[in-house]
Amino acid sequence: MPRAEKPWTAPACVLVLYNAKDEWRYAIYSDVGVVDGVLDGLPGGAAPEEAQTALLARVVDVTGRRYSATWDAHEPLLWTADLSVVDP
Repeated sequence: MPRAEKPWTAPACVLVLYNAKDEWRYAIYSDVGVVDGVLDGLPGGAAPEEAQTALLARVVDVTGRRYSATWDAHEPLLWTADLSVVDP
């Protein structure tokens, strides 16, 4: 996962994580927009917990902040998370 060139100024508030066609995809929502993509370097067969951890690391790269996440499963391969900033 390449590092974002410049962090967002707004904190992220919601994450979406899902496995589609054997790759982990994500969306990061904030008040200023959405970033989405593929969790590069993570095999599609990786455990959901590993994908969740990788996505939280990606959020740190994008926003420059650390978060705690409360994950909620919606389908076998689809999760959302509400975020709380740990390091403002």
